[in-house]
Amino acid sequence: MTKLYSLITIVCVGFGIIMCHPQFYSLVPNSMKVPYTCPGAGPNDTFPRIGHWPNLFERNPFGKSFSHNWTEICDLDPDNDNRTSGEELGDPGCQWIQNDVSTHKYIIEAASNPGIPEVLIDGKYVVMDEFRDRACPVVFFLF
Repeated sequence: MTKLYSLITIVCVGFGIIMCHPQFYSLVPNSMKVPYTCPGAGPNDTFPRIGHWPNLFERNPFGKSFSHNWTEICDLDPDNDNRTSGEELGDPGCQWIQNDVSTHKYIIEAASNPGIPEVLIDGKYVVMDEFRDRACPVVFFLF
């Protein structure tokens, strides 16, 4: 029975990695450095699947609004937390251009996830209470 559970876990995690679309990471700034904003997260925990809810399959609001052109989505606030995707991912002026290294100097550290509504509490962004069940599962793999 243990082998069956192991196999199921490997298949689910593998499928989840495939579903998170790693080829899209380079299309938005700081995509691999988005802080994990659930309660209890460590200072270096990140949430790289920024377009999906942690269940790996369903796209969150950022994932649903995603475009291959950063300038089309930078000014949007898909999660309705009163901050644009650019502000959340460290490009508040929407100046970052994927293959133009000269624009990368405008990028600051990512503050939060553009697909999960968060609020600022004591200087740190935290997932809003009403979204914690969906955004902060008890078991979560941080890749």
